[in-house]
Amino acid sequence: MQDLVTQDYDVCVRTVGELGKFQAVAQRFQLLRAGETFDLRSHQVLELQVLSCLEKPFNLLCHATTNYEHHCCQQTAAKLLAAVASLTAGGDATKLRDVIIAGVARKQKMYLPGKGLALYPPEREWRDAVQADNYWGRISAQHLCDLSTIIEDWSTFAADIPVKIQLSKTNSSLQPGNTVELIAEVKSYQPGLLLQVCWPPALSRWEGGGEVKRFSVDFCGQKTLRIPLRVTGYTSPAGEHWRAVVRNMFNEEETGNSGLLRVQVGG
Repeated sequence: MQDLVTQDYDVCVRTVGELGKFQAVAQRFQLLRAGETFDLRSHQVLELQVLSCLEKPFNLLCHATTNYEHHCCQQTAAKLLAAVASLTAGGDATKLRDVIIAGVARKQKMYLPGKGLALYPPEREWRDAVQADNYWGRISAQHLCDLSTIIEDWSTFAADIPVKIQLSKTNSSLQPGNTVELIAEVKSYQPGLLLQVCWPPALSRWEGGGEVKRFSVDFCGQKTLRIPLRVTGYTSPAGEHWRAVVRNMFNEEETGNSGLLRVQVGG
């Protein structure tokens, strides 16, 4: 553009891309397990930054919280949660077993049927020991809910509900940026059926502009669910595992388990 009076130029350059195709620089976090490698060239990465290992600070945090000396309902729940987390991370099984058993026994003493959790066990001489604490008791209950999430193991779920789970495209044809559908089909619909999915880094469900790796979807009276997905990364040549299960929200003991599944995204 030229100013006709001053003869000055103003230049603006923009790149017009293909309609519907977007490209941007993004940051991703990749966790490597023992023996795994990550190559910049094969994954089309511009820059790689190696972070420090989380094992030592995580175990230190779990150890410090496990040995917390105060034992109200909230602190007992936090101690119990830390002990399970430390055990999962490979902590001292003998010591942590005693901590977990003692924590569960203490929580049972604090539980008041039909009321909630007391601030301290009734055996302690505190003024409101035998009354449910609506504030700290609720926080304690949330810690216990987090605990149930940590120790949940989908591989132990039974196959009471017949279910068929698959991707709409074969492994050999998947490339980053592709769209693919997750197809889950039950033999017959029952009220309360939910599909729960846990994805590896290479697959994502897009919700609100973000990548969702774990989610639940209601069958809503249908026998078949079709969920659109995006391929968001590469896998190793051997592929990566993912799992999907069907549960009944009204009877969580009733489950459908298709076993461990594998996806492979080529380079």
